[in-house]
Amino acid sequence: MTLVLVAVLVGGNQPEQLGGTRFPSGISADSTSPISGEVRGTTLTVTGAVTATGGVITFATTTIQGPLVSGGDTFATTTNGPGTFTAAQVCDNSIITATPNVGSVTLTFPTSALLFADCIPNPGDQKSLILRNASSTGTAIITIADGANGIHLEQEGATTVVDNSEWAELLFLNVDDTSHVLRVTILQDAD
Repeated sequence: MTLVLVAVLVGGNQPEQLGGTRFPSGISADSTSPISGEVRGTTLTVTGAVTATGGVITFATTTIQGPLVSGGDTFATTTNGPGTFTAAQVCDNSIITATPNVGSVTLTFPTSALLFADCIPNPGDQKSLILRNASSTGTAIITIADGANGIHLEQEGATTVVDNSEWAELLFLNVDDTSHVLRVTILQDAD
C-alpha cells in the first residue's frame, strides 16, 4: 500500500511537470493537513547531493549515516601586540593562524552578546575552531583571553597559553543566553 502511495505521490516515471518540479506548491511533511496544492508526505529521501543555501534546522534527533564533514574558512593574522577577534572571524572560520612578531601577546575573543548574535544564538549551541601559533620565535607566546560574560575553562593543571608552534582547540558554548563557555585545550605536535 505504501508503494502505491509513493507511486501516486511521485507520479511513477512520468516526466516532470512544466515549471521544473513535480511539486510546484511544495511538500507538507508535518502532522497537519497540507495547504492547497501541497503534496502530503512524512519522509523525504534524496539520492543525490543536497545544497541548502538558507541553512538546515531540525527539531528532532538527526541521524547521519556516513561521514560528516564540517568546517569553514581559515583566517590568518600577524600581530605586534594585543588584539581582539570579531565574532565573524570566530564564527566563519575553522582555523585561525596567529603569528605574533614580538614576545607575549594577549588575543581576546568576542563577548557573549556578539557570539550569540552571530553563530550560537540558543542555549546549547556551540562553535569549535583551532587557533594556531605559527611563530617560530621561542618567546612569541599567545595568551587567550575571553570577552565579557565568558566562562573560561581549561583542563586541570593546564594553561591557556599557546607557545610558539602550538595549537589550541577552542569550543564556544552558549550556556544560558547570558554567558558562554570558552573551553581551551592546548595541543602540540606529537613526539
